Amino acid sequence: KVAVKPPVGDAFAVEFPLEVKDADPTRPPKPKPFLVDLETKPGKPAAGEPAELRFTIRERESKEVVKTFDVAHERLFHLMIVRRDLGEFAHEHPEQQPDGSFKMKFAFPTDGTYHLFADIAPQGRGSQVLMATVDVKSSKKGRAAVAHKLVSSAPAPYAAEGIRATLTFDAAAPAVRRMNTLTVTLVDEKTGAPVTDLQPYLGAMGHMVLVHEDGETYVHSHPSESDASVGKNGVVPFTARFAKPGLYRCWAQFRRDGKIITTSYVVEVKG
Repeated sequence: KVAVKPPVGDAFAVEFPLEVKDADPTRPPKPKPFLVDLETKPGKPAAGEPAELRFTIRERESKEVVKTFDVAHERLFHLMIVRRDLGEFAHEHPEQQPDGSFKMKFAFPTDGTYHLFADIAPQGRGSQVLMATVDVKSSKKGRAAVAHKLVSSAPAPYAAEGIRATLTFDAAAPAVRRMNTLTVTLVDEKTGAPVTDLQPYLGAMGHMVLVHEDGETYVHSHPSESDASVGKNGVVPFTARFAKPGLYRCWAQFRRDGKIITTSYVVEVKG
């Protein structure tokens, strides 16, 4: 459904069906039109010690630096930092520099290999997700990485910051090649009453990121922004389409009392 505001006359809406076709899994994916270059200072960051991260987005063919971006959910750049075994997660927002690159400081909590997902929208080119990899060495200031084992956990509730959040699905289990609804229901941990005071976070009532056990297949979802009732009763539905079956670690983030609450689940997606 598309809202149209002509220069003359009243606004109106147009509704039409849109068929979504999945990529052929037997063929290698087409190269993305953009690349991300990552520079770190120091060259190999140490766990627990702040490192400077600089991201430069380039056109794949010309290698020219991309300097103009569309704002998506109140930011030009959403960065998801995920350890290769999915044992660590962070959602950050590097700031753009005069040369067009994006920079921030970040202390990786443990050693290990991290995948950094740059979620950006070059102006007029739509949303793009580009991945960079960084190896982090051990340090006395950081924690030693403990191997994270994926075991399906949904719909077991996740408790954090005084709330209990349960993830449920619109079917027995999510499946590939269809649109799935994943709903998080939040209640007060003490009273069991629905959480009714969620606040918008980056322009939405929640953010959900899912990463496949391969450490690279990435899904980012938000609830409807046009439905004012979303989140008012503690119920926040997300929609997601999965490229491949398997286990995904899911992080859902919400804002309450000015604090960001991050919940976590392991979801099994069927073939």
